[in-house]
Amino acid sequence: MTSKSCLKRILVARHQRSLQSLIKHRLQLLPSRRSNTQTRLTKYSQVHKAVTKDGREVAVKIQYPEIRHIFPTDMFTHEVVLELLAIVFPDLDMRWMNEEFKNVLSQELDFRLEAQNGERASRNFGNNPDIYVPKIYHGISSSRVLSTEVIHGVKVTNLEGLEALKLTPKEVMTKLTNSLAEQIFVSGFVHADPHPGNVLVRHHPDMPGRGQVVLIDHGLYRELSNETRIFLCQFYEAATRRNFDQCKSLCDAMGISDWKIFGFFVLMRPVD
Repeated sequence: MTSKSCLKRILVARHQRSLQSLIKHRLQLLPSRRSNTQTRLTKYSQVHKAVTKDGREVAVKIQYPEIRHIFPTDMFTHEVVLELLAIVFPDLDMRWMNEEFKNVLSQELDFRLEAQNGERASRNFGNNPDIYVPKIYHGISSSRVLSTEVIHGVKVTNLEGLEALKLTPKEVMTKLTNSLAEQIFVSGFVHADPHPGNVLVRHHPDMPGRGQVVLIDHGLYRELSNETRIFLCQFYEAATRRNFDQCKSLCDAMGISDWKIFGFFVLMRPVD
């Protein structure tokens, strides 16, 4: 047995003990009737399906016990690497990333913040039937355990699953794109990790035949200032209208030297 596989077995065993302890003493949950309750892995946690004693099916996200202990060491290692890179490549000084990483990752390690983000996003999408955020169960959640409503849907990239739901990729992507636009241009509260694993699709429970996009994993958000949000609205409008003089003027006012490069990142294609 290799040292890597041995370490993996130790970590899995510790996590299983942690799960059993949390279920027995903290969460007051009963194991799911299915033999394998694990549904997905994330960087810092495992997600399990379970059933509460009053019969509700819930998704329980449980942080790995070791994560908080190794986090300071990982951040120190990251800082050392960036310092060395700055010495070897002085024109590529990336030391600012360390504080950014530390702030972002420390937020992701506190599931109470994730719960707050999810509920705020849910309120922001309250008038949009095409977007849904799962309910949070605070009574069986904590800083390292998050219990939410189970969503029965398919991953946004699962074309066979979408076909089974009689939904077209164009319809789904339109809803998802509109949701991102609403976050960036309207609320300024932006889900910063919308990869396919965090985007599910299902039928709207109250509108048969209508597709609904479900956003999960709300640990990482960015809040745009009103100045930034309005700038992005104006720049996007100017770029799509091909008003390049206004694009340059807006970027100059924000201290952005190359408006074409910035426009490429905004539109994901050359502006001109």
